[in-house]
Amino acid sequence: PAELVGRRTIDFYRDPTERESVLHELHQSGRVREREVQLATPDGRAVWCIFTIEPVKISGQSFLLSALYDVTRRREVEDRLQQSEARFRGFVENCSDLVFALDRNATLTYLSPNVVRILGYGPGQLLGTSFDALVHQNDLPKLWESSERTRDTGKVQPSCELRMRHKDGSTRWFCFSCVPITNTSGQVVSLTGTAHDITQEKNAIEELER
Repeated sequence: PAELVGRRTIDFYRDPTERESVLHELHQSGRVREREVQLATPDGRAVWCIFTIEPVKISGQSFLLSALYDVTRRREVEDRLQQSEARFRGFVENCSDLVFALDRNATLTYLSPNVVRILGYGPGQLLGTSFDALVHQNDLPKLWESSERTRDTGKVQPSCELRMRHKDGSTRWFCFSCVPITNTSGQVVSLTGTAHDITQEKNAIEELER
C-alpha cells in the first residue's frame, strides 16, 4: 500500500480515457456507483474492478471514499462463455442437423437458426408451438413413443426416422433423437435433441429399389 501513496489515479487506468469518463460521472452525480473499470497492475496485467466513489465528511473535512472489488475472474468466465456461445451459434447455423428443445408438454422452447435453411421457417415462428405440428401425421406415433419413453425413463432411446413438413408444403425425412434434461432431483424437466436430414439417402434407396 505504501507504494501507492502519492501516485496519480491516472496511473492505474488501463485506458486513460476511462478516468476522464469516471471524473465526468463524479462531477455530474457527485458520486460513482458500481462502475466497471479496467485497471493496470504494476507488472502490466489488466484487471477488472467494480469501482465506487462516495463523498464523506470527516471532522468537517470533505473526502472521497473509494472502494474497489476485483471481478477479473467473473469477466474471464463471461468472456469464455460468450466465445463458447459464438462457436455454438456458428455450429448450429451451419450444420445439417436441426437442434431443438422441448418442455414436458412437447412444446418447442428452442429451435436452431438453421431451421430457415432446412425447413423454411424462422425460429420465432415455431417457438411455443407443439413439435407435433412439424411432423407428418403418419409418423406421430413414432415421435410420441420416442419422446414419451425418453421422458418417462430418463434414458436416451434409439433414434427413429420420421417425416417433417417444410414450409413450402413438401416433406423431408429426418433421423430423430432426443436426450432428457433433468433437474437437481433427477426429474426430467425437458428434452433436447437433433433431427438429421436424411431425405437424399431415402430418395436414393427408393431409386435403387425401383
